[in-house]
Amino acid sequence: MESLVNPLILAFLATAAAVPFLRAPAKALGWVDRPGGRKKHHKITPLTGGPAMAIGLAASGLVMAPTLPFTFGALAFLFLVGLVDDRVDLSPTVKLAGKMFAAAAMVFGDGLVVTSLGAPLGFPVELGVLSVPFTLLIIVGFLSALNMADGSDGLAGTLTLITALAFLIIGHFAGVAPSPLALLTLAVTGAFLLYNFPFRERRRAKIFMGDSGSLLLGGLLSATAIDLFNTAGPAVPPLLIAAVLALPVFDCVILMGRRISKGQSPMAADRDHLHFIFERAGLGKRSIVFIIGAGLTFVSAFATLLWLAHAPDYALTLLLAG
Repeated sequence: MESLVNPLILAFLATAAAVPFLRAPAKALGWVDRPGGRKKHHKITPLTGGPAMAIGLAASGLVMAPTLPFTFGALAFLFLVGLVDDRVDLSPTVKLAGKMFAAAAMVFGDGLVVTSLGAPLGFPVELGVLSVPFTLLIIVGFLSALNMADGSDGLAGTLTLITALAFLIIGHFAGVAPSPLALLTLAVTGAFLLYNFPFRERRRAKIFMGDSGSLLLGGLLSATAIDLFNTAGPAVPPLLIAAVLALPVFDCVILMGRRISKGQSPMAADRDHLHFIFERAGLGKRSIVFIIGAGLTFVSAFATLLWLAHAPDYALTLLLAG
């Protein structure tokens, strides 16, 4: 753990220091989020969170996790896809292809594959030949889910922070070494939130992460989750990892189902996300982050307690269903 401290500090400081230096170039080159339409912020805001976090990862990533070179290549590719999308609005088909390519790099390059679902109904479910397509599906799905959650100041970053911390706690109780990917996620996300979190109810974010940031963090969390599954083995049930990731995923699934029921494309833009519902109910941005973050914390903590109490896997299934 001591050998990871200096690279972590470097990742945090590089991310935090990059933000003010990137502000002017972002505005000059048009990498900004302009108010209007569904976007209710009041001023032009630089989309520098993603580039700043990418700089932080570049400073320490391969030093901390040298065994995952293809994963870092995939993260770099996701960042570039998001960076272009932040500037020219790529079509959903092109973005989906980019996500699939990055997911394939993680799966085939570094062997990040989910091979089992544990015993969700009381009996073991091994994926066999479905392992690779299932893993590709869940990576692409989570990338989309976290991307959709990035709609309120501080929200996506806070959800990422809680999720990474939960993975570290689970890994600790499973007796595995701290995940370098989870630690890196904490470092770069924590630095980003210094500029994005609504510390006061009416405080406006100084920067947004943009699609480059949400895809980068989504890729990091996906890789962390599968790496934990592979490292811990049977000690950590897959459904426990699923519970930690569940909140943004369920919001995404329910939202897409609602769009389909209305005869719309599941990728259509609207204001029916969970954070928008809270916003229409009159909550401020800080309250929205606290409530949704508390929900994720509760589900993660309850699932972890069930696991530590040696509850059967179907208890986690019931938790997810609830």
